[in-house]
Amino acid sequence: MSNAKPRQRGDFKPKLIALSVAACFSLSTAQSLANPTGGTVSSGSASIASSGNTLTITNSANAIINWQSFSIGVNEITRFLQSSGSSAVLNRVVGANGVIPQSVIDGVLSSNGRVFLLNSSGILIGSSARIDVAGFVASSLNLSDQDFLNGRMRFTETPGAGAASNAGVIDTSSGGAGGRVFLVGPDVQNSGVIRSPQGEIVLAAGKSVELVSENSPFVTVRLVADTERALNVGQLISDSGRIGMFGALVRQGGVVEANSAVVGANGEIRLIATKDLTLDAGSLTTANGPSGGTKPRAAPARAE
Repeated sequence: MSNAKPRQRGDFKPKLIALSVAACFSLSTAQSLANPTGGTVSSGSASIASSGNTLTITNSANAIINWQSFSIGVNEITRFLQSSGSSAVLNRVVGANGVIPQSVIDGVLSSNGRVFLLNSSGILIGSSARIDVAGFVASSLNLSDQDFLNGRMRFTETPGAGAASNAGVIDTSSGGAGGRVFLVGPDVQNSGVIRSPQGEIVLAAGKSVELVSENSPFVTVRLVADTERALNVGQLISDSGRIGMFGALVRQGGVVEANSAVVGANGEIRLIATKDLTLDAGSLTTANGPSGGTKPRAAPARAE
């Protein structure tokens, strides 16, 4: 593990990190993509019904579905109906004939529960996309069926894994307070809006990543990373919640807010890199409230 020192451009103040950044990536939304296809249930139960531009999946808690493709076009809607907000469904893209198509989300993905999406070829969430769920996990690394069923967030190395990028809106508000949004992969980028009131938002970039709660409000992130990058040039907002960016290279060039309007409720922000942390002039990073907050912290990540 190397000791990384925050590299700041501009003045670093407790409530404001002044920084400036150009948009660093873009998503191609020119493709006209249909809803997910070729779904096969490998654990639990689920029914899949298509009507017009809407695909509705009704699944049991902790169901696992393997898909030939999982993309959502601009005018498409994919909806998961689950038993409760704590229910989860794992969607794994396995492709067909040895080809795994990248997931491109340009339409609407909704659920009253938690949705996991795994695609080794990468997951691109476009600027027109809207994801309304109780919780969302997107990764180009592998998560075994058994770890998912046991509630273990251990993402293992996947050769040639693509990026996990968001340029749209991911919002857990409809599922109530305390939702979680995790984007995991060797290259993790956000230029859109991710909102999880009183919940948790994590961008974790590594060859392998494990997220461990350990009965703590903030997950512990264990990762192996060399040049893997976590980038934010959009908005990460978790009122009274927790936000973390982890990787070998971490760049915060947008808005990161974990503020609170309620006395006694604090937000917390962690920006942690094993090699280099860049805070560009013009960005805003705040965790404030009536009773204060945990100021943004920059520190070396734990690499194993």
